[in-house]
Amino acid sequence: MKINYKKLGKRIQSARKETGLSQEQLAEAIGKSPSAISTIETGKRGASLETLVHIANVLQVSADYLLADQLPHIPWEASRRALLFFHNCEEWELSLLQEVAHCIHAGLRRRFR
Repeated sequence: MKINYKKLGKRIQSARKETGLSQEQLAEAIGKSPSAISTIETGKRGASLETLVHIANVLQVSADYLLADQLPHIPWEASRRALLFFHNCEEWELSLLQEVAHCIHAGLRRRFR
């Protein structure tokens, strides 16, 4: 399977803009040049795995979200909304929400199977 670097670059660019960062700010945050960010965003060259993970961390998205166009079987938009929701939760809130979600999920499966 080939990676579509243009689609990957567009996802990175979109996430960067949603975060409110310029190419220069993203470049500084990950220790790359602004021109390197530009070439990644335009798909002229791919990013190393290390750079991709670094970009994802700075942009507060998952690496799989950035690669979403390469993995079409996963519901990315719902996953992204969930990540944004849980991002601001404290550890105890996450634990409680996980327990509640597990109970709801189990109940739905019992009721609708």
